[in-house]
Amino acid sequence: MQMTSEEIVRDYMQAANKSKQIRILADLNAASPGEIRAVLAEAGVDGVKMPERIRQKKPEATASGSTAQERSVYDRIEAILAALPEDASDCIRNAAANLTVSIFSAYVEQRLGKEEVS
Repeated sequence: MQMTSEEIVRDYMQAANKSKQIRILADLNAASPGEIRAVLAEAGVDGVKMPERIRQKKPEATASGSTAQERSVYDRIEAILAALPEDASDCIRNAAANLTVSIFSAYVEQRLGKEEVS
């Protein structure tokens, strides 16, 4: 997961639409909604029950061999930026910037690890 459990809990608690936020957090962290619910339940968030069964999100390979996670790096970064309120504090904006940098950094490291460098 890209986000810590504390970041997941904070984002969930600040969301106006909690069920939609679980799906957003799952997409941002390349996880299943069940995995996000498990993080929230382990943190003791009221109203969130530990899932009986957690389905792991499996990468979907495309014809070019890239996974859904690789294809969606841009979409994930855009989703984070789109979720920022216009009146977000500098602290929140910095946290969003750090998260987007870590997502892109992880993607670049993954890509460089797969390709041979000549």
